[in-house]
Amino acid sequence: MASLHKPKEDPLSLFIPNAAIGQNKADFLTDEEEYDEDCVGTLFVMERSPNMELRGYKDHQTSDQFEAYTYGHQQPKKSSFKSWNCRPLPPPPYLRDPMWKKFCHDITAYVVVGGGTQILISVEDVGTYCMDIATHTWSPVGKWMLPLYGKIEYVPKLGLWFGFTAKHHLAAADLSDLDSRPRLVGAWKEFDPPDEDWVLLQGPQLVNIGSGRFCIARFFNTTITSY
Repeated sequence: MASLHKPKEDPLSLFIPNAAIGQNKADFLTDEEEYDEDCVGTLFVMERSPNMELRGYKDHQTSDQFEAYTYGHQQPKKSSFKSWNCRPLPPPPYLRDPMWKKFCHDITAYVVVGGGTQILISVEDVGTYCMDIATHTWSPVGKWMLPLYGKIEYVPKLGLWFGFTAKHHLAAADLSDLDSRPRLVGAWKEFDPPDEDWVLLQGPQLVNIGSGRFCIARFFNTTITSY
């Protein structure tokens, strides 16, 4: 597998299955790549805290802080050998806007929406942006932030997107309509540690296990008292 154009200090990743790009395959791949029906999907990799790109990027439409792995033929195109190729993508527009140059802004939430055709990110103090995966074009969605944090997973059976609140509680939101800031919906059962000595070490993680299902990984430090 090809290497990233630049190592990521604190990477985020989103995998979009092959079915999501099948209808737009001609737009998604470059002239040097050829769509493969056996391709399992596309892996997008991005920096969690990307640096501003105000200098040295004037003539570059893409950025080494946002990349994608796609499957296709090696150059020249007539070759029968196929492999995963990594290529840089255009960055969200705020990274090249002088208005935001004073600080680095963390991506607080990221999710696949639009039936697998768009990537949505919320950026601290900036707002929410959407990238069309067929054209790799970014567009602003709103100056509001998604109400969930970290990676957000869609559950088709419920028609809702699940993630965690700022207090690490499991929550859900409806992201099908983005004309205004989505709100949390429903009440969801939380995990109660069996002992008060269980201390949460880091934020919980959603682990996708396929078919619209996921499990929750939580990391605790426990104290064993000996008598």
